[in-house]
Amino acid sequence: MKNKNCPNCKFYKIGKIKVYTPDEPRACELGNNEVFENWWRENGSKTDRNTLTELNCFEETKFGKILNNSLEILEELRKLNDKKEN
Repeated sequence: MKNKNCPNCKFYKIGKIKVYTPDEPRACELGNNEVFENWWRENGSKTDRNTLTELNCFEETKFGKILNNSLEILEELRKLNDKKEN
């Protein structure tokens, strides 16, 4: 995956806002809480995804793997089509 950061990670737990009970904060299910908090502090307000800090502990989700494989196949098909047109 292009962006190896917290929201794209397999271990990212989305926080939940609740009405009658305390909110559940977002968290790292791997337990890298210090890395997780630092990442959000440094990158949470960035608007350009290309400037986000990559994480060494990042692990891709199943969906991310499928998406990457699909994009690779599409790129190969595009290359074949370009050769055919020339």
